Amino acid sequence: MFKHVVSFRLKTDKKDMLPKAKQMILTLADLPQVKSIEVGENVIESARSFDFVIIVKFDSRHDYDLYDRHEMHSPIKEFIFGIIDDAVAVDYEC
Repeated sequence: MFKHVVSFRLKTDKKDMLPKAKQMILTLADLPQVKSIEVGENVIESARSFDFVIIVKFDSRHDYDLYDRHEMHSPIKEFIFGIIDDAVAVDYEC
């Protein structure tokens, strides 16, 4: 199993775009490489908080690589990069 976890901090003036971002991200569940995908919204505000997180599970690193380069993924990444200030990722095998 391979997991891809990314936390995102939205630009202050783009906070209202979270529902659209969530909807777009969840469409990636249709990709055959994706075993599961989850989008979580932050509920406890603090100085170190991010606004939302995605957790995507794959059978292998190879499946993640296919997902990352998939044509459905590119426009979603472009949209997300346009509304965020920061992101952190952890990718690991389990």
